[in-house]
Formats: sequence, structure tokens, C-alpha cells
Amino acid sequence: MKRETVKDKAMFYETILKSIEKQERQAESAGKDMLRLAELMLSNLKDTLKELRKFVSDNKFLDEEEEIDFYKRHLPGMLQYFFYYIKIYSLELRLLTLDDTGRKKLMKSERKEIDKWTRKNEGFFRYYKSGAIELDNDYYRKDSRNANLITDPGQWLFDDEFITVPAYLTGELLAFERYRSFLGNELKFFDQKQKLNNGTEENDDLVWTATRMAAIEILYGLYSAGAFNNGNAQLRQIAKRVEKLTGIDLGNFYRYNIDRNIRKVRNQFLKQMIESSDKRAEEQDEKSRYE
Repeated sequence: MKRETVKDKAMFYETILKSIEKQERQAESAGKDMLRLAELMLSNLKDTLKELRKFVSDNKFLDEEEEIDFYKRHLPGMLQYFFYYIKIYSLELRLLTLDDTGRKKLMKSERKEIDKWTRKNEGFFRYYKSGAIELDNDYYRKDSRNANLITDPGQWLFDDEFITVPAYLTGELLAFERYRSFLGNELKFFDQKQKLNNGTEENDDLVWTATRMAAIEILYGLYSAGAFNNGNAQLRQIAKRVEKLTGIDLGNFYRYNIDRNIRKVRNQFLKQMIESSDKRAEEQDEKSRYE
């Protein structure tokens, strides 16, 4: 097989990463709950990593710089999705049998475990986060085993002919940062829900009088436009924000994508908003001409 150039390889890695991101968006838009989403993503990621392993095996690194770049940047960037969805899958299974109190307690416990794990690996993470490069030859080369960095038994079980310990650890760091953010958002939701139930949420006399479908259209509009977290926010996260804004239960909002595909008119409320906004702007312009 013809050896790829550094540029071609970088394009291949970026294509794989974009493919993973696309799979994630499509699975979420299709109405998968978090457990099914995690199952689907883990299955896809397993195949993706096999494809990546074969590519790296067939196309040897041209120099040390390329090798370090792969194990420090490209591979951890893909592994983070695998580790993130392993955590999500495990969490969602345990949440199935718990009430809100138990769910909140479990997620707080998970967050503490992540903080504990981060402190255990603080030295290595400080090196990675600082952008330092002086130890890259020791950390991010295929033959650098770095057994002293092993803090997770799973690292012994991974394919060490392909995945190095520092790359594994860097992928975990990126994944657990995202997982911690997910837990934080979930805990905020429970706090807001508790305030509403206790009647302690501030009452500003605003009542949502449009339809539930109108609120769901806004939800999908915000999600599709990537309005939160540079487009990385999950649909369920945004749904909770919209529910807080409107004060209504969105119900099975995942069905919206299915329902709108069979309706002749889509996004009616969003179109109405645009038309009303344009009309108001035109009226204001017309009024200003006579002032």
C-alpha cells in the first residue's frame, strides 16, 4: 500500500473525527435516549478504532514529530468519545432503578470520583494542559510504555500495540472533562426542578401561552443552529433549558423529528416569528420616516 503523506494522514484523521461528530448529532436528532445513544456510539466507535488501527499499521510514521502528533492530539481526540460514552452507558444503567433523590446522589458521587481521579493524575495533566513539549518524546512515542502513569486497570487491557498509556490517559482526561460537565448540567436540572416543586423559583408572572409544539420548534431551532457550547450541547440539555424558560413539560420531544417529516408545513411557529419580526421592523422603519 502506498504510504500516505503527513498532509494526507492529517486529513484522514480529521475526516474520522468529523464522522464521529456527525454520528453523534444524527443519533441524538433521531430521538435516541442517552442509554441507546451510548450503545449506538460505542458500537460505531469500536468499528472506527479498528479502521484507524489498520490505517496506522499500513502507513508507518514518517518521523518522530508525526508520531508524537498522532499520540498526543489525534488519537486522544478520538478516544475521548469512547471513554465518554462508556461512562454515560454505565451511569444510565444505574439510573434506571433510582428516583430523583437517588439519581442526584449518584451523580454527585460520580463527580467526586472524577475529581479524585484528576488529582491522582495531576502532574501529567498539568504537563498536557500547559502545552509543554519537553517530555513529548518520553510520553507520546509508541515505544514509551510509561507504566508509572497507569492508574486505571483498563489501561492494561487495551491494545498496547496501538494505544499507548499516555494517549489513553489523555483521552480519559478529555472524556472526563466532558462527563463532569454533563453531570453538572444534570445536577443543575434537579436543583431547578426542586425549586419549582417547592415554589421557591422567582415568579415573574410570565406564562407561556403558545403551544407545546411551538416550544419544541424553538428547541430544535437552537439545537440545529448550534446556539449552545459552540454546537456541542446535547439536545436533552437544551430541552431542559427550554423547559425552564417556558415553564412547560416538552413531553416526548424526540418524536418531533419523526412527526415533522410527515407534515406538509414545517416549523410553523418559527416562520411565524420571523414574519412577525419582519413586519414589526417594517412598521418601525415606516414610523421613523414620519418622525
